[in-house]
Amino acid sequence: MLTFAKACYRHRTARFALLTLFIMAMLAIFAPVIAPQDPYETKILESMLPPGGDHLMGTDLAGRDIFARVLIGGRVSLVIGLFAVAISVTIGCTIGLLSGFYGGRFDNIVMRLIDVMMAFPGILLAMSIVAVLGTGLVNVIIAVGVGGITEFARVSRGSVLAIKQQVYVDAARSTGASDARIIFRHILPNAFPPIIVLASMSYGWALLSATGLSFLGLGAAPPAAEWGAMLSDGRNVMWDAPWAAIFPGIAILFTVLASNLLGDAIRDILDPKLKV
Repeated sequence: MLTFAKACYRHRTARFALLTLFIMAMLAIFAPVIAPQDPYETKILESMLPPGGDHLMGTDLAGRDIFARVLIGGRVSLVIGLFAVAISVTIGCTIGLLSGFYGGRFDNIVMRLIDVMMAFPGILLAMSIVAVLGTGLVNVIIAVGVGGITEFARVSRGSVLAIKQQVYVDAARSTGASDARIIFRHILPNAFPPIIVLASMSYGWALLSATGLSFLGLGAAPPAAEWGAMLSDGRNVMWDAPWAAIFPGIAILFTVLASNLLGDAIRDILDPKLKV
């Protein structure tokens, strides 16, 4: 772990991505201190004020401070992406590990079900799940998390199929080790690198999907401060107050970009074939 941390520190792209995500997280955590204005207080007389003065990023149609709403909204959007990826990793990797390890008819049945799920675009599958469960942040987390299961199941299964043929796995089986011990002690640790890379990249997709659902009115309900919902509100006044949509869009841009760059950097660090 220490070696991996040092490698990330030496990698320029990884440093930039981690620093960006760290700054976004700190801004969200300390939002009330950095932006003391009430993000939900409406002031009609201060409607659509341009950036500057007491309102660093201006105000929206209801006169609410956009800077405070972007920072507070970061708490919601960042947490949604984090929990959605956690669901995808937990369920998807469990399915992939068991399917790849036991193989046979069980593997065929599971993979065909995964193929059916992969036939639907991730965002469309998430929208279908929200339509069944109803709107709300918890249901958005579940929907986005379920939408990402297929990729983790495929990646983890592929890793297991390669790893279970190794000599050390046969040695563990010959000593009488249980299936659970072989899976979690010998196979899973060696399957971590591609899973970590996919998880870091999937965070950006999960964040985009969650904000997209909120933008469509299927996620956070007004007047919640959430980046996707703020974009949806800002599009109605795009010509008169473009800052209402630009600033939450910039927050999404930097977070997703940092997530994707971090995934690329981790892949470069963990893949020995890319080392010179």
